[in-house]
Amino acid sequence: MDLSIPHFFLRRKLWLLVMTLFCFWQVPAHAGLWESLQADPGLTLKAYAGEAAAQNALGRLYFSGQGVHQNDAEALAWWQKAAAHNNADAQTNLGALYDQGRGVPLDKEQAQAWWLRAADQGNVAAEINLLSLEETGAGLPEDDRTAVTWYRSMALQGNPLAQYMLSQRYAVGRGVTTDSVRAFAWAMVAAEDGSTRADSKLLELEASLTSDDIHAARAWADACRAARFTDCD
Repeated sequence: MDLSIPHFFLRRKLWLLVMTLFCFWQVPAHAGLWESLQADPGLTLKAYAGEAAAQNALGRLYFSGQGVHQNDAEALAWWQKAAAHNNADAQTNLGALYDQGRGVPLDKEQAQAWWLRAADQGNVAAEINLLSLEETGAGLPEDDRTAVTWYRSMALQGNPLAQYMLSQRYAVGRGVTTDSVRAFAWAMVAAEDGSTRADSKLLELEASLTSDDIHAARAWADACRAARFTDCD
C-alpha cells in the first residue's frame, strides 16, 4: 500500500513555502501579514507578489473586516497598490474611500478623479457613482465652471463618460453658455468613443437642431479628433 503523499500536494506545499519566503525577503513585513495569511494564504501571496486583482481583493477583505480585523488604512494601502497597476475596481474603491472620508480626508474631487479613471476603463460602478454626482450635484463644487473644467480635462484625454457629461452641461448651460451644437458635438465624440448613453442623447438633441447645426457639430467633432483633442475649444 502506497502511503506516499501525491506529487501534486508536494508541489503545492513547496510553492507555498517558496512564496512565503519570497514575501519575507522581498517585501517589508508588517503586522497584517500573518493575519491575512491565515485568512486567505493564496490571495495574500498573490497580492504580495504584485498581482493587482489579488491586491484589490485583499483590500476588500480589510475594508469589510472579512477574516481579518477591519482596517481602512490597510484597505487604502492595498487599493493604492492595485490602482497603480491600473486596476479599475481598485480605482473605484479608492474613490469610495475619498467620497466617504474613510482612512483618508474627505475629498470629493479626489473621489471624482478616481472614478473618472475607472470609468475610462468601462467600470460600471464608477460610471454610476459619477452619474449620481452629476444628477444630484452632491460633492460637486458649488462653482459649476470648476466642474466643467474637470470634465473637459478628462474629455480631452478621450474619456467617453466625461465627454458625455460635458455634452450634458452644454445642453443645459451649467458652468458654460448653453450651446446645443457643442452639446451635440461632444455627444457625437462620446458615442464614437463607446458611450451608449451618448447615443440616446444624440437622438434627444437632434430633434431641436437644423441640418446646418448637425453639419457644424460634425465638422467640429472631426476637427477635434483630428487634432487628438489638443485643440477642441
